[in-house]
Amino acid sequence: ERRQAAIDRFSAEGSTTFLFLLGTRAGGVGINLVAADTVIIYDPDWNPQNDVQAQARCHRIGQTKVVSVYRLITKGTYETTMYGRANLKLGLEHAIIGQGDYLARQGEDKEGAEGASGSSSGGSKARKKAEAEKASEIESLLRNGAQE
Repeated sequence: ERRQAAIDRFSAEGSTTFLFLLGTRAGGVGINLVAADTVIIYDPDWNPQNDVQAQARCHRIGQTKVVSVYRLITKGTYETTMYGRANLKLGLEHAIIGQGDYLARQGEDKEGAEGASGSSSGGSKARKKAEAEKASEIESLLRNGAQE
């Protein structure tokens, strides 16, 4: 209740409150901060998806401003290593799952298994080429990550 009241005060039209401070885990759980135009991650989470979710609190329906995201990372500390590993994890996720491409491919595979007509060998060749490119990208990410 107190958190929602604070969010309402921050989000109110004409509000003079200019800062809403949250940890990334608290900021990633079911809240909407479209009144915010800046996200500053000062204590990144070990799981990069928590940081992504915290950023998404400002990118909601109703957002009319450009949102800037800043990360405060101290050079020469564990944070730099952690940030690199988090980026590697996000890169692997993108390479493996893609932007919805994984689910689309799952649907194609299901159609093929059910004997749906209209699929051609050309589509199959294109899909195999795309899969080979993704495999190459994953190998590159794994190789570069292993060099850390």
